[in-house]
Amino acid sequence: AVIAVPPDRAELDECYALRVVTDRSFFLCGSGILEDHGLPVDERREAEKTIFTDKDGARVASTLRKYNIEYLFVPGKYLFGTMQMRDYTTSVYNDEHFQVFRIDTEKLPKDELK
Repeated sequence: AVIAVPPDRAELDECYALRVVTDRSFFLCGSGILEDHGLPVDERREAEKTIFTDKDGARVASTLRKYNIEYLFVPGKYLFGTMQMRDYTTSVYNDEHFQVFRIDTEKLPKDELK
């Protein structure tokens, strides 16, 4: 499973600890370190921005599909850019500090962007 975190969290090194605890791959984690090692992260930064802040549900769904993102890890009470996000996510964990949502790929809008 690939997990995405909001863009501001992806810049932090805390996601490395989360990766160890969850034993899952993160879509973008500690991007400063990745850049220091010559790995391109601009495309992934843009994708995360789309997933978490874009108001266009079709664009968000297309991005989730393109990168095979299965889970979203967000701070507690996080507000996504589009309300449609609730139509194709299921909360699998929720407390006052953070939430984890699973993407239900069967419910993602079928019309992908060209």
